[in-house]
Amino acid sequence: MAVYVVGSLNQDVFLDVPELPHSGETIASSGLAYAHGGKGMNQAVACALAGADTTMVGCVGSDAAGADLVAFASQAGVRMSEVARVPGPTGTAHILRSARGANCIVVTAGANAALTPDQVTVALAKLATADVVLVQGEVPAAASEIAVRLAGDCAARAVVNLAPVVALSAEAVGCADPLILNEVEASALLGMDEESFLADPLEHGRRLLRQARSAIVTIGAAGAVVAEPGSVLLVPAPRPDRVVDTTGAGDAFVGVLAARLSQGQSLCEATTSAVAAATQSVSRPGAADSYTGAFREA
Repeated sequence: MAVYVVGSLNQDVFLDVPELPHSGETIASSGLAYAHGGKGMNQAVACALAGADTTMVGCVGSDAAGADLVAFASQAGVRMSEVARVPGPTGTAHILRSARGANCIVVTAGANAALTPDQVTVALAKLATADVVLVQGEVPAAASEIAVRLAGDCAARAVVNLAPVVALSAEAVGCADPLILNEVEASALLGMDEESFLADPLEHGRRLLRQARSAIVTIGAAGAVVAEPGSVLLVPAPRPDRVVDTTGAGDAFVGVLAARLSQGQSLCEATTSAVAAATQSVSRPGAADSYTGAFREA
């Protein structure tokens, strides 16, 4: 049972700030750091560290950052043979990280924009019924669409993390099992504000079943809403010892969830493991760099 992660690979650039700036405000950073990231690679690394047979499908640039990302993920146990090196820069994410652990992120696609449906088709040629295909929103929608379609063609499980929310077809979203969103993304997909969603997250989680086979909405420290036909419940999150950096917590959740699904756990069981992993991740700085050795017990 393998997991194929079709997604982005980025060099993360962290700027430490006392508070996240308001519109038009100029503030000073107290630190600058580089790390490994991209939603796709973060999730692949978390998945591999959780014990799943994991293959990454994506693109990096012809620069040193691309070579470094491939080496890092390979060391974490991710199979990187389906990652292409293309001319130009690797994708980049600039992350402002506050003293309280909050963040905001600006992503430049770089080489991620070069991922094509043909590359995905070749990479998933050996897809089997028991496999899991995981996609996100940081690569061209056409690449994610074909990945979900190929999963459906051989009855593999399609896990769709619609982050950020991009225009996937209703057919692709309808194949998601589960569709994974945070509360902001779920609110956007349902056409409401975040406050309205959080007023009744179980009911609004149930509404997502009109669009997908199953759905999970992560709601930060409160845990995650799991919606399946006939069942909608909240899986609470354990209390972290400390909160250093929330960057990558959502990706830790998704990667471990995909791993546990590939290992035969139910959606609720896998969500419990994923919530624990996400909680562990916030006690360390960085995204994929904070995962190493953290999730084997999750």
